[in-house]
Amino acid sequence: MEIDNTPHPEPSSEPEETEKNKKTKKQTAAGHRNIRTVIALIILVVIVITAASVVIVQIIRNNNNGDGVPYVINAETVADIRAYSSGVAILTSNALHYVDQHGDLLNTNEHSFNDPVLVTSNKNALLFDRGGNALRIEKNAVKYKELQFDSTVTCADITDNGTYVYVLNADAGHQSHLFAFSKKGKKLFEWSSADYVLDVALSPNGKSAAVCLISVNNAESLSKVVFFSFSKNEPVFTVELPGENAYKTEFVSQKKLCVFTEKNTYLLDSSGDKNSLAAYSSNELKHTDMYKEGMGISAANLYGNNNNVKIYVFNKGFKDTFEHTYSTPLNTVAAGENAVAFIFGNEIEIFNSKDVMIGHIKLSEICLDSVISGNRIYLLTSNCIYNYSIYSMSGEDA
Repeated sequence: MEIDNTPHPEPSSEPEETEKNKKTKKQTAAGHRNIRTVIALIILVVIVITAASVVIVQIIRNNNNGDGVPYVINAETVADIRAYSSGVAILTSNALHYVDQHGDLLNTNEHSFNDPVLVTSNKNALLFDRGGNALRIEKNAVKYKELQFDSTVTCADITDNGTYVYVLNADAGHQSHLFAFSKKGKKLFEWSSADYVLDVALSPNGKSAAVCLISVNNAESLSKVVFFSFSKNEPVFTVELPGENAYKTEFVSQKKLCVFTEKNTYLLDSSGDKNSLAAYSSNELKHTDMYKEGMGISAANLYGNNNNVKIYVFNKGFKDTFEHTYSTPLNTVAAGENAVAFIFGNEIEIFNSKDVMIGHIKLSEICLDSVISGNRIYLLTSNCIYNYSIYSMSGEDA
């Protein structure tokens, strides 16, 4: 395992204070107060949207037969569950567990992060301490690289080929610092901004990146999406979203982006033109999910009514949008490369990229969260994680 303690370069020193600088400082101070308020509201929205994914559980053992048989768990907080290779990576408050599609526990790596965040891509996993100073990369379920910083980590991403990116935040000077590295640790790109970055995404080939950020000008905040190519020194394009807050972005293809705000789901092309795929009000949006280069979902409770659910499904490449309406409360959703799932209590409906139902599962208990990995769906309950084929009908594994 490689350990890198190279200190992060600090921003340049402050210029000599003049009357103009004093005025700018006053505006900046007001802007910082404003941006902290906006960021707090955005974080609240994300917490509300993802609240269903947190449950108190602990992995005790696994079963060799994963077809419809649960991995028994009990008693510890599961912070997240993500697709990893053809199985899943399960993040708890003190460890990262890897389970394959057969139910075999591949490995368990402990961590000591206060607010762990997990990102996965094929057999690569990136774990960072949000608001902390540490980041860890694991490949093939084994610890590979650890990084320590002087500044706090706000977001990060990793690709199948091992390229990774992270954003650091510093109070002095520039607020956000973005760094991208190859699998071998060669620096590919660096960018600094006085704006606050909320999310970052890497293109599948690891040659470009995009960020969602909050910009402040004269104490007024503005949400933006910025796209970078690592072969250029300046951003390729910047899209402004006045009156909205972009909190999540993901690559639909090498040059197209999906952007989630609290009011819209957008598709951005390589020139920065945006197309609204789904629109709702901020109090209606409940769930979103997107699989890199795969399918995506936005789900809303119309007029704030839990029994009036509208789900927008975006097929691979986001070439088509399908709409579903239900009069049953929706627990959560899951998007995979070629399938999506809707979870209603203990019932799960699964659709392919042509909007044809290919699976229907009914559990004996409520499903709290789920993830699609390959042709398997993993269903988290308060007692265990179930593993089914996405083609299962009536609870029978296909």
